[in-house]
Amino acid sequence: MVEDRVGRFQRRAPRGSAASGNSRYLGAITATVMIGIFYGTGVTQANWGVIVITMLVLGAVAFGVTLLWRERK
Repeated sequence: MVEDRVGRFQRRAPRGSAASGNSRYLGAITATVMIGIFYGTGVTQANWGVIVITMLVLGAVAFGVTLLWRERK
């Protein structure tokens, strides 16, 4: 049992990597806030289109930041 826990700890993603829990929490919080803002008045075709465009823009921004922020070798 102790070996199992040690193995899980050692396989954990490095701190600050994209696989860390922080990025998942930030994504979940952002999605929840967007759903609350855009669907608060009800789910309509117009609201759906706006949330899709917003998510695409946020994804493009995140991708751009990733490309600019990565370590240069």
